[in-house]
Amino acid sequence: LMPMLALAGLQLLLLLGGSLAAIVECDKSTGLCDVYVDGELWLPGQAPWVYSLGPMTFRGMTVVQSHDVFGAFTRYSGSWRSAQGQQVTTLVDDYATLSMAVFSLIIPQRLANASVGDKERVSTAFPRFTVQAPQPGFRGYLVSYNQMLGGMADGTKYGTWDNDTAALPGGTMAGPVVVFDSQSNNCLIASPFSEFMVTSQLFNASTRTLDFGLLGTIEEVPANTVLQSIVYVASEGQGGAVNEAMAGWGSVLRKKYGKQATRDVSLTHLGYYTDNGAFYYYDTYPFSDYSEALLAVQAHQPLPYAYVQLDSYWYFKGPHNGVVNWTATPEAFPQGLVDFHQKLGLPIVAHNRYWSSATTYAKQNGGKYTFLVDGNLAMPLDLTFWRDLFAEAKRWGLVVYEQDWLHNEWESFPPALKNFTLAKTWLSQMNQAATEQGLNIQYCMAYPRFGLASLQFNAVNQIRVSDDYATDLTRRNHFINLQIGPSAMLAAALGLAPSKDVFWSTPLQPHNKYGVAMEPYPELEAVVSLFSTGPVAPGDRYDLVNVTLVLRTCRKDGLLLAPDRTLTPINRWFLQQSLGKGGPQGNVYFTWSSIGDVRVYHVLVLNLQESFTLLPTDVTLPEGPPPQAVFSTPSFTDTTVRLFPSGGLPLQSCSQKNFQLLHIVPSPYQKWTLLGETDKYNPLSPKRFTSVTLAATSASAQLTGVPGETVSVYFADVSSTPPHVTSVVCQFDAQHSSRTATMPAGTCV
Repeated sequence: LMPMLALAGLQLLLLLGGSLAAIVECDKSTGLCDVYVDGELWLPGQAPWVYSLGPMTFRGMTVVQSHDVFGAFTRYSGSWRSAQGQQVTTLVDDYATLSMAVFSLIIPQRLANASVGDKERVSTAFPRFTVQAPQPGFRGYLVSYNQMLGGMADGTKYGTWDNDTAALPGGTMAGPVVVFDSQSNNCLIASPFSEFMVTSQLFNASTRTLDFGLLGTIEEVPANTVLQSIVYVASEGQGGAVNEAMAGWGSVLRKKYGKQATRDVSLTHLGYYTDNGAFYYYDTYPFSDYSEALLAVQAHQPLPYAYVQLDSYWYFKGPHNGVVNWTATPEAFPQGLVDFHQKLGLPIVAHNRYWSSATTYAKQNGGKYTFLVDGNLAMPLDLTFWRDLFAEAKRWGLVVYEQDWLHNEWESFPPALKNFTLAKTWLSQMNQAATEQGLNIQYCMAYPRFGLASLQFNAVNQIRVSDDYATDLTRRNHFINLQIGPSAMLAAALGLAPSKDVFWSTPLQPHNKYGVAMEPYPELEAVVSLFSTGPVAPGDRYDLVNVTLVLRTCRKDGLLLAPDRTLTPINRWFLQQSLGKGGPQGNVYFTWSSIGDVRVYHVLVLNLQESFTLLPTDVTLPEGPPPQAVFSTPSFTDTTVRLFPSGGLPLQSCSQKNFQLLHIVPSPYQKWTLLGETDKYNPLSPKRFTSVTLAATSASAQLTGVPGETVSVYFADVSSTPPHVTSVVCQFDAQHSSRTATMPAGTCV
């Protein structure tokens, strides 16, 4: 059986990490294996099921010792046979030292009639787990769902996990299942683990089981297919809450596939976007074309834009708005993109959508590339096509290829739902050509399965996690664009930078295409963009950018002052969403910035309906000493600095308009602490500060800047009541890109 596991296909892995108390127990008389969390049964196992083979009879189980890249394990190998004599094998590989087990369903024979005719069902099921709990309200769940990794109005779902659970999201749009207890002590995450484009999860209401298996429309299963998914368990004392479990689950996935989180200029520096919600989305007022409009954006405002994004207005579309030719129309860029790029002098992020059946690239239409055409759509199946497309785009400055409308191109194209390898081939060729050209890819309108699939594609380094900004401007989605916490958490776990989308920095922008649109919360838009760790890209009219606001996100050269980690909800927030108790009545998010050994915590509070006490554990802050100081930006004043109370930090109710952005900094000697660059949204970004020293009687910070930049660095003496706040001015020139600010000396050298 060992050689079978090396074959391409699907495999189901159950990984129980984070605590040695998490184990799998197998009954050798029935072949069934159960999942225990912290010594308690969470997922009772059921027998495998294969639609085209019918009911399976258990034939026996053997036990052997072996090892692989994960280490030594005990293998429990179960044999199952259909009424027609066809066999399947189940494997449970128990890695005792890692609290990890691998569940595999091996189908040795080719299955020619595998489809159940419904893409929202599965045609195989292993493992299958009964959904139950000791009592109602004891466990909750969340399931990533729909486009943008669940960041839609009809997105991520929450509920109780117990004997009364009526439904769990599954099928094409559903992603990882996260189950947690009411005390946030234990958490379990289940998802596919390979062949992500042709595997699904499904809650079977008739059997009350959570089934993992093959997409229900796949027509043929290759011989020696291995079906694979993952369940990651984190228990009390080992990071047993949602944020910790998601991070651990993601680290396992990234390690398996060698996924590296990479950052290009569109993630490290300030940019300008023109997608749905931007002023210049299918509109060039008051200019005649996009070349004029975007060059005016660059020339009119003193902002250090490092790139420009072009949306779907710039290329040729045909029937049903599919792409006919991915070159610039003369209406958008009369002199072409090469000429525009030479004048602009900046890299370009460029949008694309689904391919039209009339695309001129396809051999069927006189082109020279292999496309599969079906109905109104087409899908390229030619690596040379992607190589040529990207090589040409490099000539006009492409650095990031934005593949939008992903779910449409996949689920609206029947061959991709029926063929075992087609969708993976499409994405793989795109990735390979981008890698060869040194380009990166942003996924957009992606179901969770696309995020999982990106683990195999290192060129994919970012993904949209919210609906289009225009839906906020037109009030259709009640500012869902600002509430990206759960979808951003999933993106970050997969090694992807979450993209919140464009925003306006000025509330009113006359002559916009959206009619009565207004942005009431421009500062909050900028804050969420920055703390997402994804793109920060306003999309204002050329003469209406709020320069002061935008510059609060970056250095003078456009380098974003981002934190180390993506902004996510505190763990107790998930309790409130799923169980209706135990958490804040509103949104409380957190993240951190690390400067050497010093960690600064950031807390964003919005739409908080009633006061809430933030505990140290909510932000993973160490309990007890050293004491911590708390202050806020952008409304920083000397009086906003205070010590973190021993019983927790009271948070007052607020709306989106008067949101709270708090920063928690250490003061180990109860004397000096660093507050940083308080006129920035992130006053202590590791992109500005490179080291911090907090001693018994002094404090110092090393920081970097660019010529002509002046930075006021604030410190606080927390030994006085209230804390005494003072600052020192650091100036940078061509000879000094690094300075050291020191207190109480009050110098910057």
